[in-house]
Formats: sequence, C-alpha cells, structure tokens
Amino acid sequence: GYTGPFDFALAPYLRRPMECLSPGSPYRRVIVEGASQCGKSTVGDAWFAHTIIADPADMLCAFSDKQNAHDYSVQIVAKMLRINAALRDKQMESRGADNIF
Repeated sequence: GYTGPFDFALAPYLRRPMECLSPGSPYRRVIVEGASQCGKSTVGDAWFAHTIIADPADMLCAFSDKQNAHDYSVQIVAKMLRINAALRDKQMESRGADNIF
C-alpha cells in the first residue's frame, strides 16, 4: 500500500466523510462504506489524530479482541506518533495512565 502524506488527489472520495467528521459538521454519526483497501481506515485514523490535537474530547476506540488493539497500537498509533509532533506532545507518560494520550 501507499505510505506518505495524505493527498485527496489519490482518494477524492474520502473528502466528504472527513468533512462530515469535522467539528463544524452538523452530523453526529458517520458511516463509511467502501471496497477493501481503499483508505477507509485512514478516515478514522485522521479523525482520531485531529480530535486529539485540535478538539480534545472523550473517545473510545474499540476492537474485537486484545490482539487487534495491540496490533493497531503498534502498527498505526506508533507510526502516527513518530511522524506527528503535535500528536506526540499529547501523549501521556505516567505509568498510571489508562491510555497512551
């Protein structure tokens, strides 16, 4: 798959779901359907990061099991932290933190 900065030119069909998830959107629920491997997870990842940085709020990210949660943390969250200083600055460092942000 593609690795690099997000570009709507590569996936213009993701613009509308991302706009619907913005803080100014009137929508409270957004459902994204599409083919596999077309960038849908990127919408969630970008919304997750944006909310942490620009519009902090309580969030829940649920997974089907502990292994999937671990894999997401290692493969996706760790990468986002590595490349995004603003997100990295929000990370909680205390041992008692019940999450990583």
